[in-house]
Amino acid sequence: MYGYLLATDYACLGLASSILLPCLIRFCRLSDFSLAIIGVIFKIFRLAMMSYGRHTWLIYLSVVVGCPSALIISSSKSLISKLVGEDELGKTFSLLSCCETISNLIGSLLFTLIYGATVHVLPGFTFLLECVLMFSGCALKFCVS
Repeated sequence: MYGYLLATDYACLGLASSILLPCLIRFCRLSDFSLAIIGVIFKIFRLAMMSYGRHTWLIYLSVVVGCPSALIISSSKSLISKLVGEDELGKTFSLLSCCETISNLIGSLLFTLIYGATVHVLPGFTFLLECVLMFSGCALKFCVS
């Protein structure tokens, strides 16, 4: 079942990146920052749906509804590439890749521990926690800008 969920997730994210992203850029003329915010909003909706998902169909629906979250990575990398010189792009993306891998490792370990500690109280707590973190990061970006 988990394999089918991952396949659905990657298919939806791929479609969002290859169809939705170019359409939003071309027809709506949205900036990279706007695309990232849209992606974060959909990610928050997806995580909220997953936190209360007690049925398989709801989890799959959250994957489909949350597919525009694919905009986060593309638009963030685009924003970062515009902040550095062309001679620094290789170093920048190498550093980004390293940080992404390390954060995935640490996040997986941390959220697995949190899930184990809270599963008896609220099974969807880790998803709600990630919602709060995503919202906080988004709010912080607006306060700084």
